[in-house]
Amino acid sequence: MLDPEYSSYNMRIRRRDVALSRLNKLKLIAKWGVAFQNFRACLANVKGRLNCGKCEKCVRTITELVALGILDKTKAFIENDISADQLSIFNINIRHREPFYMEMLPLLKERGQDDLVDTICKMIEGKAG
Repeated sequence: MLDPEYSSYNMRIRRRDVALSRLNKLKLIAKWGVAFQNFRACLANVKGRLNCGKCEKCVRTITELVALGILDKTKAFIENDISADQLSIFNINIRHREPFYMEMLPLLKERGQDDLVDTICKMIEGKAG
């Protein structure tokens, strides 16, 4: 509702594709080379890096990129993998995070990332961490 209020005479703000999931947005970004190499998911400003690679949002995005099989194709993160230990330190049962992780489960399973699948399932149940 507020987005149009950020518009000005010279620039109009419109929202598109609001129904797309985070995974589908990442798929779109991956098709746009410049954006995929330079996108920022992180809210921290870490010198010399686009993304810190350690906060929940970075770890979630890295996990999504692993689920999609495209983490190695971007320079937006210097990390080249994610471990169950890195993932398990976060509480994903707050701020409506569970759906983001649940959407990854089938893709991670297809890629043989059973350790991540098990960890996410435990985290959703509130048993990890």
